[in-house]
Amino acid sequence: IIILVLCVASRAAGLKKNLKDDLSWLDDFDTINPNKPKDTIKNTKICETKECLQVANSYSESINKSADPCIDFYEFACGTWKTKNVKPPYEPVWSRASMWLSLVDQRLRDILQAQPVTEDIFPLRQAKKWYRSCMDV
Repeated sequence: IIILVLCVASRAAGLKKNLKDDLSWLDDFDTINPNKPKDTIKNTKICETKECLQVANSYSESINKSADPCIDFYEFACGTWKTKNVKPPYEPVWSRASMWLSLVDQRLRDILQAQPVTEDIFPLRQAKKWYRSCMDV
């Protein structure tokens, strides 16, 4: 939202510049609180787990850097994702959320279709048996 507001404001003022130059002031956020050590914000660890880095990377790869965010922000933010993740014909809509739901559904189906084993906890064994009884038509 901040990027969108900045883009609209710069367009309205007729100051079409490089987006990187428009946002350069964000690098100096640590000067807002003069009592805070300068390197605190830059050294803050936010996303260090493998999973977090994978998700961050997938969002980063979704950006269409050739699109102008001030003209078409959706294309800028999601343009590459749309081309790499074509909507399956059986899905009414296709987004990151629907993609993840589809993956979760498939994983649950795989778990329920597997043979019950003694290592499964009791509720899982029961769920597998009930699933089989419903699917055995």
